[in-house]
Amino acid sequence: MSKIFSKLVLSCSLCMMLASSAAADAQDVKPEDPSLNTTDGTALRQLEQEEKSDTSLTPPADLKITPPPKLPPRVSGSHDEHKSMPLGQIHTAGLIKVETLNPIRLEASYTEPITLKQALTQAVDHNLAIGINKQTYQSSIYNYAGALAGYLPNSLTLYGNTHTTIQPHTHTTSDVFTQSVNFPLFQGGRITYGAIGSYDRMKASRQQLGASINDTLLQVYRDYTNCVLQRVLLRIRIKAVEVDQEQLRLNERLYETGVGTKLAVMQARTQLSLDQQSLLLQQQTVRQAGLQLAFDLNLPLSVDYVPLEERAAESALFANNVSIDNLLGQALVYRPELRQYEYLRLAANRNIQVAAAPLYPVAQYTLNYNYQSTSIVTNAPTATSNTAGVGQFGGTFNTLSSAFNVGWNLPNLGMASAANILAGRAIARQSMLQLNQVLLNIQQQVRSSYITMRTAHENIDVAAVGVESSTEELHLARIRLEAGVATYLDLLTAQRDYIQTLTNQAQAIIASNQAQAQLLHDTGLISVETLTKGDNRPIGILPTNKVN
Repeated sequence: MSKIFSKLVLSCSLCMMLASSAAADAQDVKPEDPSLNTTDGTALRQLEQEEKSDTSLTPPADLKITPPPKLPPRVSGSHDEHKSMPLGQIHTAGLIKVETLNPIRLEASYTEPITLKQALTQAVDHNLAIGINKQTYQSSIYNYAGALAGYLPNSLTLYGNTHTTIQPHTHTTSDVFTQSVNFPLFQGGRITYGAIGSYDRMKASRQQLGASINDTLLQVYRDYTNCVLQRVLLRIRIKAVEVDQEQLRLNERLYETGVGTKLAVMQARTQLSLDQQSLLLQQQTVRQAGLQLAFDLNLPLSVDYVPLEERAAESALFANNVSIDNLLGQALVYRPELRQYEYLRLAANRNIQVAAAPLYPVAQYTLNYNYQSTSIVTNAPTATSNTAGVGQFGGTFNTLSSAFNVGWNLPNLGMASAANILAGRAIARQSMLQLNQVLLNIQQQVRSSYITMRTAHENIDVAAVGVESSTEELHLARIRLEAGVATYLDLLTAQRDYIQTLTNQAQAIIASNQAQAQLLHDTGLISVETLTKGDNRPIGILPTNKVN
C-alpha cells in the first residue's frame, strides 16, 4: 500500500507542475496585433525601435562578468629545449646491492670511463668481425698476385746421377743437368682474363671489408647509446624510489594524524617494494649493456665501461633541410655493398672468358739447356779405356736448343668447355640480379630510415608534452591527497604516469640518435668522424674520406 500511495503522490505533484507551467505560458502569450499583418514593414521597424529603447535588456552597471578561465600555457615549441634530459649524477646511496656485490658493476672488477670516439676507434682497430674481413681481403690480394704471376715463364730444372754396370766388367757414371724455360705466349685468354677476374674479386673483398666496418660502427654506436639510455633509466628508477619513500612518509604522517588509512600506508609500502625491485633489475640491465659494449670492442669483459655522457641528448647528425633525393644519390655513390656486388658481377663476366680459353690454340716458346758428363771404367784386360758397348759413350756434352710450339687441344671435342661457358653465363646473370636486388634493398633502407629519423625527431617533442603534463598531474595529486580530497590510488596513478613519461622521453631521445646513425649507415656515410662531429658539421655534403 505504501508503494501505491507514493506513486499517487508523485503523479499528483507532476500534474500540478504541468498545470502551473501551462498557466504561466498562457499569461506570457499576447493577442496577435493586427498591425503586424501589414506588408509595408512599418510595424517591424517599430518593434526594432522599441527593443532598442527597452532598458530592461541591458545589464546593470555593477554587474561583473567573470571571464572564462585561461588554458594552461602550451609546451614551448623549441626543439632545442626538449632534446636533452639532464638528470644529474647517479645517487649511489639509493642503489640496491646484490648480496656482497657492488651496485651497477655487479661482477666487474673495476669501472672504466669511455667516450664515444674512443669506443668507435677501438672497434675499428680491434673488432673481431673487422679483423676476420681484413684477413679475407689480404687473401684476395695474394690471389690477385698469383694470377698476375701467370705471365711469368715456367722454369724446369733437373739434375740426375746415373750409375750403370755393363756385364761383365764395364761401369759407367753419368751426371745430367737440364734447364728448361717455357714462355706462354698465348693461352686463349686464360691468364689475362683470370687476372682481371681476380682483381675484381679483390676489389669486392675490399668493399666487403668496408661494409663490415660500417656494420660494426653502427653496432658499437647502438651499444654505446644503449648504455647511456640504461643509465638514464637507472636515474629515473632511483628517482621513483625516492618519490616512493616520500609518499610513504606522507601516508604514515596522514595516518598518524587520523586523516589517512592503513590501506594507503600498505599500498605505499607495496609500491616502494615494486620500484625497488625494478631498480634492482635496471642495475642488471645497465651491467648487461656494458658487457655487450665490451664484447663488440673486444675488450676485457671483467671491466665495466661507463659512458662519459651524463645525460640523454639528441645529436644533430643530419641537417634539417636534407632531402631524400640527396640521400639516395649519396647511397648510390658510397654504399659499399653496391660496389661489392658490382665487382662480383664483373668477375663473373670474366669467368665466361676464362671458361672459353680451352677452345683456343696455345702458343709457347721453349728454351732448353742440357749438360751431360759420362765416365766409363772397365776391368777387362783386353778392353780399351773409355770405350763401352750398348750405346754408352764417355765424355762431356753441352747442348742448347729452342723451340716454338703451337698446339690446339680439344678434350671431349670441346663440349666440356661449352658447358662451362653456359654455366658461367648463368652465374653472370645471377650476379646481375643480385646487384639489382641490392640496389632495391638500399633504396628501401634509405627511405625507411629517413622516415624513421623524421618520426623519431618529432617524437621527442611529443614526449616532452607528456612529461610536462604528468609533472602537473603528480603535483596536483599530492596536494589533493594532503587536503584529503583524493586517495592514494590517484597519487599512485600520477606517479606511474610521471615515471613512464620520463622513460618515454629518454627512449625518444636515444631512438632519434640511433635512427640518425642507421640512416648514416644506410647511405654509406657512417664513420668515426660523422658519428662524433655531427653537432658541429651535420651531413649535408658528400664526405671525401670514404673507401674507394
